[in-house]
Amino acid sequence: MEPLPGIPHEDLLKLVFSFAVLLGVARLFAEIARRAGLPAVVGEILAGVVLGPSVLSGSFPQLGRWILPDTALQSQLLDVISLIGIMFLLVVVGMETDLALIRARFRTAAGVGLGGLIIPGLLGLAFAYVFPDDLLVDPAERIVFALFLAVALALSAIPVLAKILADMGLMRTRFGQTALAAGMIDDIFGWALLGIVTSLAAAGTISPENVAETLGAVLLFVLATYLVARPLARWSLKTVQERFGSRDMLLTLVVGLAFLWGAFSQALRLEPILGAFAVGILFGQMRRVPPEVGRALESVTFGVFAPVFLATAGLRLSLGELLEPSLLSLTGLLIVVAAGGKLIGAFAGARFLAGSSIRESIGFGVALQARGVLGIIVATIGLSMGILGVEVYSMVVVTSVVTSLVAPIGLKLVFRKEPIAVEEPGQGLFASVTRVLLTVRARDGEGAEVQSLEASVLTSLAAESPAVTLFTVAEPRHRREGEQYLSSLARLFSSETDVRRRVGRGDPVEAILDEAAKGYDLLALGSPEGGGGDSYLFGSVVDEVVRLAPCPSIVFTARGGQWPPRRIMVPVSGTESAARAADLAFALATQGSPVLLFHVVDPDVATEMATSRGGSPTVRIEIGQDIVDGLREVGVRRGVNVTTEVVMGGSMVSTVAERARHGVDLIVVGTGVRAGSQRLFLGPKVELLLKESPCSVLVLNT
Repeated sequence: MEPLPGIPHEDLLKLVFSFAVLLGVARLFAEIARRAGLPAVVGEILAGVVLGPSVLSGSFPQLGRWILPDTALQSQLLDVISLIGIMFLLVVVGMETDLALIRARFRTAAGVGLGGLIIPGLLGLAFAYVFPDDLLVDPAERIVFALFLAVALALSAIPVLAKILADMGLMRTRFGQTALAAGMIDDIFGWALLGIVTSLAAAGTISPENVAETLGAVLLFVLATYLVARPLARWSLKTVQERFGSRDMLLTLVVGLAFLWGAFSQALRLEPILGAFAVGILFGQMRRVPPEVGRALESVTFGVFAPVFLATAGLRLSLGELLEPSLLSLTGLLIVVAAGGKLIGAFAGARFLAGSSIRESIGFGVALQARGVLGIIVATIGLSMGILGVEVYSMVVVTSVVTSLVAPIGLKLVFRKEPIAVEEPGQGLFASVTRVLLTVRARDGEGAEVQSLEASVLTSLAAESPAVTLFTVAEPRHRREGEQYLSSLARLFSSETDVRRRVGRGDPVEAILDEAAKGYDLLALGSPEGGGGDSYLFGSVVDEVVRLAPCPSIVFTARGGQWPPRRIMVPVSGTESAARAADLAFALATQGSPVLLFHVVDPDVATEMATSRGGSPTVRIEIGQDIVDGLREVGVRRGVNVTTEVVMGGSMVSTVAERARHGVDLIVVGTGVRAGSQRLFLGPKVELLLKESPCSVLVLNT
């Protein structure tokens, strides 16, 4: 019995065996390439070249028959796997396309990107007419061949470019960010052009009717992506996050929608990779998508599918034929046209359209040379559609590899004498926060201070407003009142904040924990007025939720005072929890409130340790000053007004409480849940501070 009816045993056996060999050898060669300082894509393609007819399979035909397809079905099966790999790659590229980055660097990026797209495209279009007829699949369709070659030379590979910039320490520079934005512009326009060219090729001829039909299909695809795929992706993401706790479901959602929209683009006779690319962009712009989803997708793509696809591309290379003098010279000319076109185009765009310096303009032209895997994808599509013959396919693949090698070498030469400044990151420890759950309960006028504090904290957590879910628990007969209350609270947030509202029911602790288990990065709660009495720290519900929460949490205790606060105070002890509390205070201070970093030296401890030089009060004060100065530098880099105080006091709690009575409206303290008790225990100092503080306290439980 055949395991897959319709596929002969021999064909299936060869597919499974060749997949294993291609994957293993490709990953091995990729590691060798990395250790040699080369892009992994080079090693993965070389793996296919070594296994293919150019080396092993050509020298040992008995080995080659287990790797190279012998029948049309075997070739088609390998093509299907390659298509899946290409789809995964384009989803990853789409998710890495940062439209906000393009907007932030638009002037320079647009000049570099359009110059780097138009000039090499025009040169490729013109160069296509140099190719002799015997290298074309159909000489009568030279215009389609020329358009395809133009697209292949115009693209830049974002994954390869990002890896090169990261390896060279240029990722966080103005140059690196602008180069990435320019590459993204290249890719967005390039893939749209590819859709047009492949659609024209599928039509079989170029006529005004076919051109109009293709442009109409592209326009329909763009409109449908914005009007249908975009809201569908948002609704699907919301539904999965609210109804399922597993983040694996989010990976399933992204891949499923990518293939669904790929089917839509294929139905329009555009390439399915356009649908995958578009869905990748849509999900890449949604802050609610956890970073783990992108990392999991990248692991599957670059760990499995991409190596097999690239090794398969290497199998199809006909290097022996390229050594023929006329083909070798034509390949060399193609490389010169590709590299020169990018260099001239990006340089002209940067220098004359954006006003960049000569050195940076050259750097942009060199950086965008990295065509890498995307150039190979275009070549593979051209080969499968019968637009490119084997010889021209090999030329395009070799050009993509050589130009990807030129990029890192060229950048090292451009920036070797004058290093460019690294920009400080704009966000702190909370940069990874994408979803915040804010649990609230209906309060009358006396609880308005807690509500104002909650909204202000959440909208200041990151440079881009986080996605917030407002959550309350209400009995069924009070559900309408709960929804109205959440709607009124949602108006406290800026229009840029993605605010969702949910009303739960049943036991409050279970309802909140069930919701928090759906992939949130931060949980925020308000403490009941009057605290928890003698039995609880904050209150029975809040204590239990904080103790069992699956993510970091913030608890607010509002005790009057001015808001926004005149001054935010952070007790600093040198611990990681205190550093995170300082980071949160810096985020809150974007409203203009100064931050006081306050360190207390306990004289009793200093006296006990004074038998050594390191335990003397003077040295301990110096150590405390070093601690607060280190955090102060972080705040200053983020544009915050930071002051520091190091004092020799009595107990830490009483000293902090006394200082807070003089112009402090909010204390931010960091801690961690202590294990070993059925009661919430945040440590004696934190719990005592909550009782003695004269002002509002924000407790960050990391």
